[in-house]
Amino acid sequence: MKNEKFRKALAEMSEDQEWEGESQPILLDYYDNSILGVTEGGHVVYSYDKMIEEHMEDEKCSYEEAVEWLDYNTMRAIPYMASVGAAPIVVMDTVESIMERYGE
Repeated sequence: MKNEKFRKALAEMSEDQEWEGESQPILLDYYDNSILGVTEGGHVVYSYDKMIEEHMEDEKCSYEEAVEWLDYNTMRAIPYMASVGAAPIVVMDTVESIMERYGE
């Protein structure tokens, strides 16, 4: 889901940091609630797990459908984004997800 307030704040941050051209942050459509942060170089960092959850909620689909859609339609496109700006970074395992799976 798009968060217009965040997008406006990121645009202001981009101006403040003087990110232009290849260092201009690229946002993925519909995954604003999955953002973990922004790197010093302008790369927006997303949680893969949260992206799946967000897609499931928005599209009312299963986990498997969300993973398939995300991998095919979003993850494959990220390497191509580097030619037009600061491509997003997707973190596959967060501390939270590692603890859920492997923590005591």
